[in-house]
Amino acid sequence: IVAFISKATTQQALDQSRLWLVSLLPYTGQYARLLGVVDTSINQAFARADTATAVQTLILKGVFFGAGLGNSERANETFDRALTFKDRTDVPNLRAALALLAAFSNRQALAFEILQETQNPLGSAIALSITGQCDQATPIVEAIKKTQAMPAWAKLWVFYHFAACRFEEGDLTSAEQYAEAALALYSPLDFIVRGIYYPKILLLLGKINEAKGDTQNAVRYYHRLLDLWKNADDDIPDLLEARQRLAQLQEEAGK
Repeated sequence: IVAFISKATTQQALDQSRLWLVSLLPYTGQYARLLGVVDTSINQAFARADTATAVQTLILKGVFFGAGLGNSERANETFDRALTFKDRTDVPNLRAALALLAAFSNRQALAFEILQETQNPLGSAIALSITGQCDQATPIVEAIKKTQAMPAWAKLWVFYHFAACRFEEGDLTSAEQYAEAALALYSPLDFIVRGIYYPKILLLLGKINEAKGDTQNAVRYYHRLLDLWKNADDDIPDLLEARQRLAQLQEEAGK
């Protein structure tokens, strides 16, 4: 990143560098600080009339709320603001990004309406998984798994949500397979969504192993998350869940 910043010659390149740097914040559970940086970036982009960068960062803010914090209400507020720019042609993959943000905002009907227009496999796989339609997502996910055209960060995104979908329906084998595949794709500072999802994968793998009766591995994953988030915001739902689950397993082990 330091090398990239030193070679940056445009404002857009500097903005991208800033976003890469802040990817460490969701990774370590510092969402309050993260959102402050993101708001500053949005305001600065609008102030210099760089609407494309502002809209991209605005959508990313919605993803932090919806995917990272599970706060669909705040994600929905961000989606409404981003939707006012839906007809812009200078924002890459804008319609697909709006569809994903709609899904994270619990506006599933609108998400699928937009996805019908875009025919975007990444968005379709995630939206179907979020809404519990695992079987409908399966052929799309399997095609994504085989393709070389989709970057690793995008596959990680798809695999996590598909694993979570399978876990919720009780298919622990498939859930574990795709959660482990997602974990294997993690690489720090490659793309911001990885910073969001690495902790979530640890929690999911803990829950999968707990459901399997493998308490030792469940405890190991919960500890990995809590060690990673030792300086995290105290009110993150995933953090609270990991603490509660670990405490319960430890209490049961002491009986």
